[in-house]
Amino acid sequence: VRDRFPEARLMADANSAYSLGDLGLLREMDDLDLMMIEQPLSHEDIRDHARLQAEIRTPVCLDESIHSVADARLALELDACRIINIKPGRVGGFASAKAIHDLCLQNGIPVWCGGMLESGVGRAHNVALASLPGFTLPGDISESRRYWAEDIVTPEFTLTDGTLTLIDSAEFNFTVTEEMAAAENADNFYKAFQYFIPITATASADAMMRNIVVPPDTELMVVRQRFPYEQFD
Repeated sequence: VRDRFPEARLMADANSAYSLGDLGLLREMDDLDLMMIEQPLSHEDIRDHARLQAEIRTPVCLDESIHSVADARLALELDACRIINIKPGRVGGFASAKAIHDLCLQNGIPVWCGGMLESGVGRAHNVALASLPGFTLPGDISESRRYWAEDIVTPEFTLTDGTLTLIDSAEFNFTVTEEMAAAENADNFYKAFQYFIPITATASADAMMRNIVVPPDTELMVVRQRFPYEQFD
């Protein structure tokens, strides 16, 4: 790919596929002139990422390692990365996401916004978050139809030349589709999710949800959680 597109901005997402034992291979990736390698090591290995970043030219981007402002601060203090991915759903919401953004902006660390299968409501907030000045790298915020046959907001999000349009307003300019969001029509959530795999579960207080039975060959499942927390369906 690099040979075919020598000027393209390319990145690699390792999803924790490597360890420091792969340092030789990771050094070879420097020749690819990647804009970043995302989460090359385990999410628990912030210190090992610091050791890795000291050995390679390619900027390390931390994703799953960052769950809070404290994680981000530790990563920056250790020089464990040169880029951070911010997903509101991973870091505990938008207050935490903005705090991480502000910390990175103060330290000259670029950030980019990722998504976690949000509906249109969450996606609208992600788009707004990605408009903050520290988000200088292309984000990973897909259009509605990437995951949903029908979103719960109108208008749905659509990509134009690889970009989503930012609504220049302090108000939420999307209408939640009542029939999709209504509690009595909750099953529409399943119909909207193109990749839904049905599962069964027995009500349990077990936090690890050991009673859930997953069908063979399941690649992705959606669990609808009801209150109180010990009840699942």
